[in-house]
Amino acid sequence: MANAKLNPILQSVRGKVGDLIFSTRYGGVFISRKPEKGKQILTAAQQAVRDRFRQAALYGKAAMANAQVRALYEAQAKKRKHPIFSVMIENFLRPPSIEEIDMSTYTGQSGSTIGVRASDDFDVMSVGVALFDSSNAPIENGAAVQSGTDAGRWVYTLTTSIPIGTHIRVEVTATDRPGHKTTRVENI
Repeated sequence: MANAKLNPILQSVRGKVGDLIFSTRYGGVFISRKPEKGKQILTAAQQAVRDRFRQAALYGKAAMANAQVRALYEAQAKKRKHPIFSVMIENFLRPPSIEEIDMSTYTGQSGSTIGVRASDDFDVMSVGVALFDSSNAPIENGAAVQSGTDAGRWVYTLTTSIPIGTHIRVEVTATDRPGHKTTRVENI
């Protein structure tokens, strides 16, 4: 790459001038040709990313049109000091996570509980819990309730007694505002 000392007028130019692109990186001014459009063939992975961003933009537009949802995002955008639409896109692109399935209060008896720690960059809308026996037959399922004292903690209360020694699979699903689901499984 050749180094050239630019005229002071050109040092302050940024953006497109004719077919040239002026940009500043690493403390220097870089000049490149305008990229040619239309000749690029996208891989399946690149197309998938573009489609996902297109879906995120559509979600953002729908959220902007809903006054209640927009108000929630506006408050978060103000708090983060980010544009509202970027907060919406970020929320769409990041699914919720399930950090923990807490079986410490599970006894197998009706009324015992299973704790779940779930989070999202914006908010978790719901957490569902399903229990299956060793042959994958459903035992019970239902919605966990958000703990009043801890926003990230959810509690599921069993409605069925399960005999001691029964091997079960616990399947927890967290859903965020855009409707994305994350599932975590634990065998006990």
